[in-house]
Amino acid sequence: MPLKRPALAGTIGASFDKGGMMAVRSFAAQDLIVLPNVSGSETVAMVKQLETRAAETKLSADVSDALAEVCAYRDALVAAQAKKLAQAPATSAEAVEADRILDRAWGSTSDWLHAWLRLGDPDFVAHAETLSSALFPNGTSFINLPYLGEWSESDLRVRTIKEKKLEPHFKALGGEVYLTAIKTAHAAYGKALGVTENSKGPAPEPVDVRQALLDTHDAIREYVAKVMATVSKKKPNSGQIAASLLEPITSRETRRRKGAVSPTKTPAGTAAAGSASGETPNA
Repeated sequence: MPLKRPALAGTIGASFDKGGMMAVRSFAAQDLIVLPNVSGSETVAMVKQLETRAAETKLSADVSDALAEVCAYRDALVAAQAKKLAQAPATSAEAVEADRILDRAWGSTSDWLHAWLRLGDPDFVAHAETLSSALFPNGTSFINLPYLGEWSESDLRVRTIKEKKLEPHFKALGGEVYLTAIKTAHAAYGKALGVTENSKGPAPEPVDVRQALLDTHDAIREYVAKVMATVSKKKPNSGQIAASLLEPITSRETRRRKGAVSPTKTPAGTAAAGSASGETPNA
């Protein structure tokens, strides 16, 4: 009489090392099954594909229940993503205008210093060099950063002016108007972004998108284990059926091994700042 196949999830195996000490191994799906490294948004798409494949096959009760659990965790992930996205502050018209003014303040100051450097007057070039090297060591590329990133870089430079006592250099070049423009624009920018003033209203309830993503991945691992448990030599087509059911997972792993590009698009400039979709590798 053949042995009954043990349930994969939660099974514990014991062995002994050379010193006679017992070593415990876990045979839980979470420990044995490695998923492709997919983001939150890609996980949602992958689960939908698993649903589509399963709809074409008559599933056992165990596999059907496991898939239902995957879908339940997927729904929780989508809800968490939506809640996180709703909490993201919208860019106000005030912030957009403040950003333009700050860009002009730093940009025109850089142009002004370059004009002094090109003029090459020995009485003034040292002041221009001091300011240029302290404030624009890498040019003005920082004004193209996302809002909070630009504010941080601008704040660093404003503090540098104070800490390194650079105001006399501005005055020596007759550039008090530029210094005033920078300070005024920086203060307005911080206010518009809600960085330098307390935000109005209660703090939003924290949303753990990453945990929702990890829970969904664990449910997918359990589903994989249930599907693989249906494969049997006595059922010649069982392996093919299992492969078809799991193809949405295995195809992603294959694409990554071959270095192929995922069929998702990433618009330029969207990689900075966090994402509400839980774009974190699975753990």
